[in-house]
Amino acid sequence: MKSSGTRIENNQIKCTYVVKQDGMSAQMTYHDETKPANQELTSIDYGDGSTGAEFSHAYAKAGTYEVTFNFAGEVTATSFAAFSYCTELVSVVLPSTLTTLGRASFYGCHNLEAVELPSGLTSIKESAFYGCGKLSLTSLPSGVTSIGEEAFAYCTNLALTSLPAGVTKIGQQTFRSCPNLALTSLPSGVTSIAYGAFMDCGSLALAELPNSLTSIGVQAFYRCTKIALTSLPRTLTSIDYMAFQHCAGLTSVKFLGKPELVRPSAFDDCSNLVNIYAPWDSGDAIDADKPWGAKKAAIEHNCL
Repeated sequence: MKSSGTRIENNQIKCTYVVKQDGMSAQMTYHDETKPANQELTSIDYGDGSTGAEFSHAYAKAGTYEVTFNFAGEVTATSFAAFSYCTELVSVVLPSTLTTLGRASFYGCHNLEAVELPSGLTSIKESAFYGCGKLSLTSLPSGVTSIGEEAFAYCTNLALTSLPAGVTKIGQQTFRSCPNLALTSLPSGVTSIAYGAFMDCGSLALAELPNSLTSIGVQAFYRCTKIALTSLPRTLTSIDYMAFQHCAGLTSVKFLGKPELVRPSAFDDCSNLVNIYAPWDSGDAIDADKPWGAKKAAIEHNCL
């Protein structure tokens, strides 16, 4: 069940929490180290008419409750693991003043479906939504410039169709195992895509990579079966091991430049890749029979 979406004041965080019949599943202790940065928790409204100073409230009655955390001053950041493993948390409305979503803020919140992210958000730290399998975000605030490693890993219901224009790096396993991630392009300023960044993103449908890109990490696009790249940018300097392994959507790829490093298994088991065009001499080929692991591909050299 989702909250009504009622907006809240800048010094509050409101959550919808489901309490099961045993009365224990809502239990969460909100200690000093998990308060939003530099803020004093003044009170908690439990949604059933009671209030308190800490959230260790186990309801005797099953149901759905809207819980509001009240803080002194403006909240600009959530601290490490602020709501981690709140497994019955369903929806959250974050303060409009928030600019940074801290590391592991909602780590392991398996039933979290909806998060209202403020328009002023600029940074989503490492593992912020790791394992939030029901999270159904379709967009991120336009001002976001930094998305940390594993920020959305295993968010199996995540359905983003684009990333904010200011994002320049895709970190390690940032979107690992997000099978509904349906990006068709990446921001034009992206320079690096790290290890496992899009591993097992079966709906990823990239047709091109940005001209700013310089490096593609190990297994960056592992088993991204719908990407249909036809060329690799001139700016690219390195493609690491198994970067495109099991990318069945690749049929023909042309290098627009000569990377300094292409690992032997970069295109391993790309079952439909039959042509690779390279603008350099044949003496630089790794294995003409299976170039960079593409067992069915023929490589043609000196192609501009």
